[in-house]
Amino acid sequence: MNFEAFIAGGVAAMAGAGASHPLDVIKVRMQIEKNAAVWPTVKKVCFEERSMYAGLSASLARQA
Repeated sequence: MNFEAFIAGGVAAMAGAGASHPLDVIKVRMQIEKNAAVWPTVKKVCFEERSMYAGLSASLARQA
C-alpha cells in the first residue's frame, strides 16, 4: 500500500475542511436564526463573537 498517497489524501482533506469550515459556520448560524441575512451574520460571527473556527477540531478529527 502506498502510504505517501494515504498521507497526502489526509492532508488534502484536512486543508479542505479548514478552508470550508468558516462558510459552514455561517450557514449553520443563518439556519438557526430565522430570517438572517448573510452580511450581518458574517459581521456578527467574525467581529463580535470571533468564532469562525469554533468546532474545527471535530471537523479535522473526522477527516483524519
